[in-house]
Parts: sequence; C-alpha cells; structure tokens
Amino acid sequence: MEGPIITVDVSKGSCHYQPFIENGHPMRKPKQLSATIDGFQKLGQTIKDLEAKTEREDIPVIFEATGVYHRPLQKYLEDHKIRYYIISPLLSATYRKTDLHSNKTDALDCAHIAKAYYCEKELRQYQAQPQEYKRLYQLSRIYESELVHLRKRKVSLRSMLDIIYPRIDKTFKGNQNLYDPIPMEILKRYPHPSLLLSHRKDTIVKNVGHRTGHLKGYTERIVHKIYEKAKECYSGCDIDDIEVVKLPSLIENVQEQKKKCD
Repeated sequence: MEGPIITVDVSKGSCHYQPFIENGHPMRKPKQLSATIDGFQKLGQTIKDLEAKTEREDIPVIFEATGVYHRPLQKYLEDHKIRYYIISPLLSATYRKTDLHSNKTDALDCAHIAKAYYCEKELRQYQAQPQEYKRLYQLSRIYESELVHLRKRKVSLRSMLDIIYPRIDKTFKGNQNLYDPIPMEILKRYPHPSLLLSHRKDTIVKNVGHRTGHLKGYTERIVHKIYEKAKECYSGCDIDDIEVVKLPSLIENVQEQKKKCD
C-alpha cells in the first residue's frame, strides 16, 4: 500500500493520530485525539491539510480494531464519507516486534500502524454494513453480554445454595431445572430448610402454585422433591444468618436476568 494516510491509535484512556506523507515520512508528530465533536473536527482539518500538502484527495484513515472504543471514530468517518481501513491488532503487533524500539508507546503506535499499512500488499477498505445487519450484530452483542451476567448471577446463587441447601441441585434431572419458576419460588419463600419444613406440603403447594400458575399436580411433585431433600440436608448456616437473608434477592436477580435473556 502507498500514498498519504492518517493513522489513529485508539484506546480507552487516550487516542493519538498522526499524518503520513508516505512510508517513513510523517508530516508531524502524533497529537492527542479526544472523542468529541471538537476532537474529530481537528482530525478532519488534519485530513484537509494533508490533502493540500500532498495534492491528493480521498486520503484514508487507518486504525486498529479495538472493540467498542473505535466506534465513535468509525461513525464520524462514515458520517463524513471518509475512507478508512481497520487493521487487526495482531498485524500491527507483528510490525511492532520488528522495530528495535518495540515498546508500546503513544508516540510509536501511530508509526507501527502506518508501517503495517504500507508493508501489506493487500488491505481491504472497510465497507459499511447494511443498517439491518449492524442492528442484528449489536443485538447479538447485547444478548451475549446479558448471558454473561446471567451466568455470573447463577454462579453466585449456586454458591449460596451450596451453603444453605447442600446438593439441592441434584434433585432435578432431565427436563426439570433448578432455575424453573416453581423451585425458585419455593427457595425464595423458604430460604432455609427449617423454614420449609415448618410448613405443611399442601400449604407450600398453595402458596407457590398461586404465584407460578402451574397445574397443582406438577407443583405438588416439585414441592415433594424439595421437601424430601430438605429433610436430608444439613444446612451450613442458621436461619438468622446473612446467607439466608440474601438468598431471596439473589434468586430475584437470576429471575430478572433470565427474563432479559428469554
């Protein structure tokens, strides 16, 4: 690749950009770029200055893929019809390793990105995706993030249940799930085995069935399973311990997160 370019080193803390007339010939030293209207206007002016100096038009901007951090820059470039290339961080790291001064610094990163651009024979210009594709991609990322939160909340809940209701998860097999509405409602209402066993089964069925809306026969079977397991388990805490106080809120957190993921 050849010709004048602008390289941008994008990071969470700070960004830097540098214009290059050609390979190995920067127009000036890197400057800090703020992801603001004023900051991007300065970037746009630098592009115009480089176009005037080199008498070239349609000068591209080159930057690394950095997850969410490059999105404001990318949107600015698309909104202003500025050509750009997104390169892999692994690619620029490869060229950084070939440099005698291979430490990662703000002053050198723009140069490493430029080197990756100039030394690669074929780089594809980034093509903006259709709006529907971008929307689906963003929804997918949000959903994956919600799943991560759900897993974390389940881990916290399971750890608490291992103390209060040891091995309660072994009660459920096949299609039955500890995180189904009935088991969760039972454990939320009766967050300690002694609390559960202090009530009659039919009372528990009535209270839980009213909340979950399941058929009475199915509710009775789940209540019976948990009730019998509660008779066997030796809880690792007393009824007035903090774990018992926190369990209902942990269950509610899991239920709320499950709704987001369903």
